[in-house]
Amino acid sequence: MATATTYRCDDGNCPLDIEASSAQEAAEEYFEAGSWAESDPEDGTYWVRVRVWELVSDGNPADDEEATDHLFEVKPLEPDCESAAQRHQWEHHSCRGNGGGVIVTEVCGRCGLLRHTDTWAQLHDTGEQAPGDRVSYAMNDDDE
Repeated sequence: MATATTYRCDDGNCPLDIEASSAQEAAEEYFEAGSWAESDPEDGTYWVRVRVWELVSDGNPADDEEATDHLFEVKPLEPDCESAAQRHQWEHHSCRGNGGGVIVTEVCGRCGLLRHTDTWAQLHDTGEQAPGDRVSYAMNDDDE
């Protein structure tokens, strides 16, 4: 069993000291203890950045250069299909370029809901490419 070390974890809002066997484990525990709500279906997927410092002997965090960042994905809940108790029937609607990726739009053949998948999503806090696809949902206003 690995020796526990104390880490300071922070998402920019609430620092918390956690004993864990690694910085990754401490970040996961921090994220799991949070009350991250699924994102609004229209706002789509977002990522939470947890910064982790190892606490040194005096109980203070190590220098910023030694901190590690850990990203956690929060996906939106897929809205229910308005067509009775059935599941969405996704059909390809459109595809357009977006940086080094694409934005794929699918439409539910039952209720008309649109699902947008951005394969070149960016992180809001740094502008870097996200580690996954950003998914969002919108009602079809027939202009898309």
